[in-house]
Amino acid sequence: MNEKVPLSAILAAYPVREPSVRFIRHNENMTYRVTDGTTGQSYLLRIHKPVTDKLHGLQHSREGLHAEMQWLADLGAAAGVRVQKPVASHEGEWVTAVNLDAESGTRSGIFCTLLEWIEGRDVGQGESFSRETVTGLGRQLGAMHRFSQTYPGAAIMKRPRYAGVEQNEEMLARIRSGLAFFILCRTTDIHMHHAKIYGRRPQGGSRL
Repeated sequence: MNEKVPLSAILAAYPVREPSVRFIRHNENMTYRVTDGTTGQSYLLRIHKPVTDKLHGLQHSREGLHAEMQWLADLGAAAGVRVQKPVASHEGEWVTAVNLDAESGTRSGIFCTLLEWIEGRDVGQGESFSRETVTGLGRQLGAMHRFSQTYPGAAIMKRPRYAGVEQNEEMLARIRSGLAFFILCRTTDIHMHHAKIYGRRPQGGSRL
């Protein structure tokens, strides 16, 4: 295990036995693949400490992380979408405070979460997909949007706001102006799908 990060102490808070750990990357979070040595079940451990303070935001707070975990759990249960299900600690918490400074002996205001692992791979540049794969992705995305539009917890979720309708309209205008990446795309189809997604949404960005 990484000696600079007290992974053994962090994982002791979760129902994972004889864990083996593989470091993935450190960008917005420090991420690790954790495998239970007794069951073979794998998990994604996220330590929510960005590589630079400029990336730090509401999404790294206890409130923001709990909202994310609650939404993921509710989405998987209600919409039939396959998601990385949150794993609770021994204390029944989805968000756990961690101490990355072993000498201080105090909590550092940094949190971690554990999610069930879903196998996958990175998409290669220029890689194409079958119609069946794209259709399946579209159905999953549609189910997620439908769930989010009526999600009762959205009004109180403490999550960052991302691009809203106006920003996406601006993006569509840029696409229509002839960005090379979208030369082969039919922008009328893109606009149609955009209208379906945002047509019934209130003004303002998403909280998810």
